[in-house]
Amino acid sequence: MSVSEDREIPGTVRLFAETGELLRSEVELIPKPSHDPADPLNWSRTRKNIVLACVVFYTFASVLTVTVLYSIYVPLTEVTGLTLDQVLIGSGYSYWAIGFAVIVVQPVSIAIGKRPVIVILSLAGALLSI
Repeated sequence: MSVSEDREIPGTVRLFAETGELLRSEVELIPKPSHDPADPLNWSRTRKNIVLACVVFYTFASVLTVTVLYSIYVPLTEVTGLTLDQVLIGSGYSYWAIGFAVIVVQPVSIAIGKRPVIVILSLAGALLSI
């Protein structure tokens, strides 16, 4: 049974028929790269690796500030006078904030752009860590 064109899922491209025969004989890049040097499809391998390293480092640095606390919970409770339960609840709130921030940050980054949001959040994270 063949699926008609009007029943195709939007955004998909058929490369093979249901029988297995090739529908397109030439290679077609989807999405098509533009001539803009800022297009990620036109980036050099070095630039892609640098961007990947920055994303990994940013993720590592933002999560490290929350997870590193486990090694100092007991001394922290002694110095601050808080109970272990209060310290654990505070850590839970930190994890909750990391998860909840995505709900707020994603629409803001779509509205005003990713770069300003990354810069603002990086500065805020640095200030909070200091």
